[in-house]
Parts: sequence; C-alpha cells; structure tokens
Amino acid sequence: MDDKQEVFTSFMEEFKKLDISQKQDEVMDKLKKILAYLTVYANNNEISYSLIKSSELEDLENNPTSDDYYEAMMVYLENIDELMGSIILDE
Repeated sequence: MDDKQEVFTSFMEEFKKLDISQKQDEVMDKLKKILAYLTVYANNNEISYSLIKSSELEDLENNPTSDDYYEAMMVYLENIDELMGSIILDE
C-alpha cells in the first residue's frame, strides 16, 4: 500500500470514531477547502466566477441541526459544481 493510501486509511479509522457533529464539521471543512482551491485556481487563470451566497450558511453559527448542515453542504457543493464547470469550459 502506498503512503497516501495508508494515511487516508488511518484518517478514516479516526473519522469513524467521531460523533455526528464532528463528522459534519470535518465534511464542511473539506468542502470549504476544495472550494478555496478551485477559487484560487480560477483567479490565477483569470476565470470569472462569483460565489453563490445563501442564508443557509449562517444557520451553522447557532446550534446547527443536521438539516442545517445538509443545506449548507448543498450551497458549497453547488458552488463547487458551478466553478468546476466554469474551469472545464474555460480551458
């Protein structure tokens, strides 16, 4: 097994031990990170894109429910989807 696979396997073993709110936070952090990478790539390559904003992201600030996380995840996923389309169609 290569090093990257071993690290990921270890990460997943630890991830499975987290409670649901910790898992939700980890997933949200990953989505934010992916969106940030794509935004930097688009900016560096002069690809015009404006992020879709939504009040659902604010729902995560005060005792969020599982529904709040799913709704916020959809906002991030929609931005990632739209931005990936812009990047692919631009090149």
